[in-house]
Amino acid sequence: MRARFICQLAPCLLWLMLTPAQAQPLSFNQAWSKVLQQDEGLAAEQAGVDRAKQLREAAKAMYLPKVDLGASYTHLDKPVELDMLDLNPIANHPEFGQILGPVMQALQLGASDFVTPLTKQNVVTSSVKMLWPLFVGGRIDAAQDIRQAQVVEAQEQLVLKQQASFESLSQTYFGVVLAAQVVQTKQEIEQGLAHHLDHARKLEAQGQIAKVERLSAQSAYDRARIDTQKYRRSLEIAELALARMLKLKGAEPDNPLFINAKMPEMDAFVQETLAVHPASSCWQRRSSRLRGSSSWRRANMPPSCSCLVITTSMRMTPSPPA
Repeated sequence: MRARFICQLAPCLLWLMLTPAQAQPLSFNQAWSKVLQQDEGLAAEQAGVDRAKQLREAAKAMYLPKVDLGASYTHLDKPVELDMLDLNPIANHPEFGQILGPVMQALQLGASDFVTPLTKQNVVTSSVKMLWPLFVGGRIDAAQDIRQAQVVEAQEQLVLKQQASFESLSQTYFGVVLAAQVVQTKQEIEQGLAHHLDHARKLEAQGQIAKVERLSAQSAYDRARIDTQKYRRSLEIAELALARMLKLKGAEPDNPLFINAKMPEMDAFVQETLAVHPASSCWQRRSSRLRGSSSWRRANMPPSCSCLVITTSMRMTPSPPA
């Protein structure tokens, strides 16, 4: 039964594997949206921005006190006790024992009445330590400036990565469009040379042209056919590159090539690039971070002042009876 089912299913699987992927027309805006959603490099840069923001938020907590909690539990073999009879001068002078004997008999006191328990058998200790910075010489402000500069730098690195991805998508997307047009042109040339070769064969059969002219037409047609195959392979490679970038099989560009009717002056591009390009701002943010590091080192020179509060509690409990 199972073997029969597999034999029936095998042709279907073979048909699915051999059937080419259905073309999915995509505009350039749709392709760019897919790159923004799926590109791993952009996701890594975005994670770097999120990390820098978290570090900036953590730097704000430097104004808050540092609180440490501690607890301990100790179980003693027996409680710690202090026997007054073992202390000086009673322990080193036996005559004191002779004097205390009648007094203890008169007061009905025993040796255990002179034992003072210092601890119980179970000791539980808890502590709270709080360190509040009052004056640290500007180290906190310098640290926050450094973290803020790191956030801006990470954001600009993300913009740089987006621009690089946009350029790569533009080259790949419109590279497919250009390759398709080149293949179409080569096919038209091949068809024209095929008609020319057919006419040359007919003219040769009628004796109107020499054989060498027909061979020349045959050679031109063969070269055109080889060129068409070569550029068709180039088109397939470009389509594979686009499908890999978009993570979408059968992606087909929907926007044609275009040329601007009027290009602005070159100086306008230069001025705008110098003004808004993230690379120039990135160097400025690194300079700001270096200045913040210098301020941090200078802030370590003066003494710092902090408020220290320590609270300790102890609880002792006797061991439960066996």
